[in-house]
Amino acid sequence: MLKKLTLYFIPLEKQELPEVLLKYKLVVNIILITFLFDLDYAFITVTIKMNEGTLSLITAAILHLLLLFAVKKNLPLLFIINFYVFIGVSAVFISIYFSGGLISPVLPWLATSPVVALLMNGRKTGVIWLLINTVIALYFGISDKLGYSFPLHYDLSWKNSLAINCLVGLILIVFFVSYVFETGKNSAFKKLAENSILLAEEKRKNAFHEISQEIHDGVGQTLSIIKLNLHLLEKIKDESGGKLNETVELVTKAIVDLRNISNHLYSENLHSFNLENALNDDLTLIKNIGTHSISLNVTGNSSLEPKTAFTLYRIAKEGLNNILKHASATSIMISVDYSNQFSMIIQDNGVGISYKNEHNGQGITSMRDRMNLLGGHLSIENSGQGTILKLII
Repeated sequence: MLKKLTLYFIPLEKQELPEVLLKYKLVVNIILITFLFDLDYAFITVTIKMNEGTLSLITAAILHLLLLFAVKKNLPLLFIINFYVFIGVSAVFISIYFSGGLISPVLPWLATSPVVALLMNGRKTGVIWLLINTVIALYFGISDKLGYSFPLHYDLSWKNSLAINCLVGLILIVFFVSYVFETGKNSAFKKLAENSILLAEEKRKNAFHEISQEIHDGVGQTLSIIKLNLHLLEKIKDESGGKLNETVELVTKAIVDLRNISNHLYSENLHSFNLENALNDDLTLIKNIGTHSISLNVTGNSSLEPKTAFTLYRIAKEGLNNILKHASATSIMISVDYSNQFSMIIQDNGVGISYKNEHNGQGITSMRDRMNLLGGHLSIENSGQGTILKLII
């Protein structure tokens, strides 16, 4: 019940971060506790016939209640905290003044305000109210020393009862405020720990996903070429020696690719990456197989950031990988245009792509995700004589 009431007064946008929620819960709970104490002591002042105390405490209770709605309306928390302390100090000052000044049982309540201010808003606010309350205490002390007689507007037969009530109330409010602070702190630490675990788990999942994509995109094409070479060895027995040597080289490249994957995950290692050179290297490798005719046309000069160029290369590499594995094509054409907006077209003369493969394949999904990160557009369409992959930024 108390938890629901506390959250009711806290704006929803302030409940998202644990440290912010902790501060708001602390403020709301302290104001609620103080509101109840206001009502309790207002009743006591009625009993002991201290009219000034009754008026000040009822006023304080109303203002403290309004402050709760001020929190809900998202008014500045610094204003709310300082006004809350001001209300309490004013009510205590009036009660002390009309109950004997330096001999008033209410005087020790001046000690609570700096502590509460410190817990609610930190050292600076606590020090300010420490100084203010110290000045108030000195005022009563100096006034008494100078012989000023403070009024005793209450039934003195209740003096001992009032002293006991003030002492018990002082103990209770210090305990409750400290308890609320400790509970909120532990709750916030627990939530922060949970969020840290979730964040670590999310990072772990993202890392595995990234590694999976890098292996799929980076090594997949090389291994596909190895597979094609091995198939050719079955048909071309007399040239097997050269193909075997080339296959060994490709296997070596696959090993190097695996070793370089981790380095490619860090954008700072891509400062010298060149898209055209990388594409040309891959196309030369494919051309050396002897089963595809290759062309690469580049228009304009590159102005891409290295990280962007590398991401586009990984997309193009996946497209080439799909052609080698699925298209049964004999030609591959790539056009890169920097003249207006960046565009890249990869076209083959193979069997085309089905709707199911376009939307459900791991490679296609990876390509789309990467283009989304670049804020670009990717389209795949059947040309009637193969597949056209378009990348536009």
